[in-house]
Amino acid sequence: MNRTLARLLIFAVASLGTTGLVEAQSRNDGRLFYEMAVTNAGSRSQGLEGTLYDAAGNAVTVAPGETVETDIGTFIMNACAVPWDSCGMYRKNDKEDEAVDIFLTMDSVPWEFRLYVIAEGSRSEGWRGELWHGDQQVMPEGTKPLATALGHFLPRGDAQMLWDWSGWIPASWAAE
Repeated sequence: MNRTLARLLIFAVASLGTTGLVEAQSRNDGRLFYEMAVTNAGSRSQGLEGTLYDAAGNAVTVAPGETVETDIGTFIMNACAVPWDSCGMYRKNDKEDEAVDIFLTMDSVPWEFRLYVIAEGSRSEGWRGELWHGDQQVMPEGTKPLATALGHFLPRGDAQMLWDWSGWIPASWAAE
């Protein structure tokens, strides 16, 4: 590679900045397993929608009230009766026969939780939880919990090994 081309490549990579590299890495590392997002953010019709994905990347669909067993627990399908409901797939609360209640706060910028499975099917399988506020990824600050329109989240370290959990976890999941 000639020197001019190499310098241009170094400049292009450097101009991305750390944030761009972190976002690119997090989006391409692992398979999207679950997603929970605020719908109609900041309106009186604000709600939540949860989506569980199969190994092929398709949304899992079952009848309302039916459950799906996964490596991280049982998910239950909630019907969406009105726009401000919590609908779609939610992790079932072991203490009740209902989906986990989500605490909603008004925020005009939508929140999204994404859960990725890393090294799927291997002995090193792990999990990474990401929180997004609009188009910005929210990074954990030490052990400080975070209250969002999706509910409360706890940081889970920075995965020293692939099989660790890193990023964020819903507080209701950590309590079980």
